[in-house]
Amino acid sequence: GLLLLRSDYRGLSFGTLSALFEIHLTQQLHVRHPSITWYYMGYYIHSCPKMKYKEKFAPSFLLCPQNFTWWPIPECQEMLNENKFCVFDKSPKTEKQPSEDELNDFESF
Repeated sequence: GLLLLRSDYRGLSFGTLSALFEIHLTQQLHVRHPSITWYYMGYYIHSCPKMKYKEKFAPSFLLCPQNFTWWPIPECQEMLNENKFCVFDKSPKTEKQPSEDELNDFESF
């Protein structure tokens, strides 16, 4: 916390440094636990200058808030420059409907 307030450290990107350490940790964890394959960088707010470092890491993806599909950041940037809230996946939202068997297996308590 205090390092971020010191003017002599302003030029350093602690977000980038932290991400590099976390990516390295993720790679080490993957060796022991192969199911760990992704590193999540946390929230991304396109209009927030302090979060811009996240778009420099590749590949990076954003989640479409409507269809819950992942989209590469470069494909989303133009839309985000125009609107704060964007739906990246323009295909109609499809929800899985339960089958007759699934409905018949439903138990109520």
